[in-house]
Amino acid sequence: MPKTYLAPKSFLFLFLLSLALAAPSAAAELYFIDAHSQMDGSVDQETIIKLMNKGGVYRTILAARHGIKPRAIIQFAKAHPKRIIPSVTTKMWGYVHESKSRHKKYYRALGKQVRSGKFRSMAEVLMWHSGCPKDKCPSVLVRSGDKRVRVALKATLAKGWPFIAHIEFGSLSGSLRDDFMGDLKGMLDANPEHPFALIHMGQLEHGDARKLIKAHKNIYFLASHSNTVAFAAAAGAKEWIDMFEGEKLASAWRKLVIEYPDRFVFALDNVWGEKHWNTGNYMGQIELWRSALSDLSGEVARAIAHGNAERLWKIPPKPGASR
Repeated sequence: MPKTYLAPKSFLFLFLLSLALAAPSAAAELYFIDAHSQMDGSVDQETIIKLMNKGGVYRTILAARHGIKPRAIIQFAKAHPKRIIPSVTTKMWGYVHESKSRHKKYYRALGKQVRSGKFRSMAEVLMWHSGCPKDKCPSVLVRSGDKRVRVALKATLAKGWPFIAHIEFGSLSGSLRDDFMGDLKGMLDANPEHPFALIHMGQLEHGDARKLIKAHKNIYFLASHSNTVAFAAAAGAKEWIDMFEGEKLASAWRKLVIEYPDRFVFALDNVWGEKHWNTGNYMGQIELWRSALSDLSGEVARAIAHGNAERLWKIPPKPGASR
């Protein structure tokens, strides 16, 4: 039987094909850490773990919301110690009320959680929140000098946790916007070695984000709700910024994250079961981010997907994963 010889190009083709079949793509290998989410009473623990598994989310930093007590998050973390990181709840116990007498319960509850030693993060601290439909989250205006903010900040400083500020700059204008920007810069300057993060990108466009990054080495951006899938879930209720063009980052945002890859952190900020903790919303955002990150270098993609969260919250990386 005559021997069959393959041309050199054929060997090269088969070699490359074998590599493609043997190893998953960099995008498929990439895992996520959700640096800020919440759960209410309408979602169960099994659903959250299933969605994390499906989306390749190795860990979720999680806080309690409506219908859930902080101790439930602790129990969840005990059941899944490598997957769930418990976060101190900040939004309950009279925080949103204007009456100072109603704040005492908030101070007690916050202090109890922090002193317990069972939490490894603190959830967002509401400073300016424009509210949302059906009164699920009323509007909040709390300046940085307010005791409610100062107590939370003091706790994060003591624990070494990033301070996550919720300031919706997209719905602020004029002197009030200037006031809150001044508050933010004041906290950054007063604590230059401590990390501060703006959830939802602070609803800031890339130009304002760039200015803050260049002026402050301790400002970070949680990229939650900053894409078209999240817009659909919000149904137009918020002035979210959109970091995307199609399935990739918009050119200005892509340039900024490449230039400052250490300042951007993946997060979903899921809250309600019926609205957020469902396959369509969850996987839609994961797939969009996988597509966008596949357009960046592996180093930048890993930093945004999980590396920055691991550094800021002192989280061990996933065993065996690419660094």
